[in-house]
Amino acid sequence: MESVSANRLSRKNQRGVSPIIATILLVAITVVLAAVLYILVTGLLGGHTSVTSAVTMTATQGGSCTTAAGGTPASATFSTFAIAIGGTTQTVTTANVGISLTTSGSATSTAVGAVSTAGPGTCPGANPSTATSWAAVLISAGGGSNLASYSSATGGWTAISGTLPVSLAGGQTLLIMSGQGAGAPSLVQATVAVFGTNGATVTGSVTL
Repeated sequence: MESVSANRLSRKNQRGVSPIIATILLVAITVVLAAVLYILVTGLLGGHTSVTSAVTMTATQGGSCTTAAGGTPASATFSTFAIAIGGTTQTVTTANVGISLTTSGSATSTAVGAVSTAGPGTCPGANPSTATSWAAVLISAGGGSNLASYSSATGGWTAISGTLPVSLAGGQTLLIMSGQGAGAPSLVQATVAVFGTNGATVTGSVTL
């Protein structure tokens, strides 16, 4: 009799967790794994970031350029201003920085000269899509290549050579271009500023 009771007690002690507890554990493990996977994927795709950076910019040269044959818009002339990027306090890329242009409404004109970063009078890779919009082209240090363009019409970057994202770094040039038609934003004494996107905090501005 004692042997039978002992066997029953032994079998009772060998029981696993209940089905309800097992289900809860499986759900919890699945949620944790999904959260870890989400964090990894958003990080790889350049998602939200805790970047906080200041960008140093200096306006260096005003001028104009004309689109090459077959450009868009065709045979258009744009006012330009070259901005030298002095550096950033923390790495920022086209994935977490945007550009804004605020006009002053001033009627004062600025001297128009050659724009060395745009080549011999020809606008670089991407131009404003309309006569009343503006665009910016990020040019590599030394003017070797046009890396990416930022459009006021779309509020986003487009790769010119290579792929996005492209890092902003000291020695690069940001060439601002604006149409010269009626209603086009004037670059004269306008303020160009950078701002953070995708959760980044980016500051920096310069008055042309």
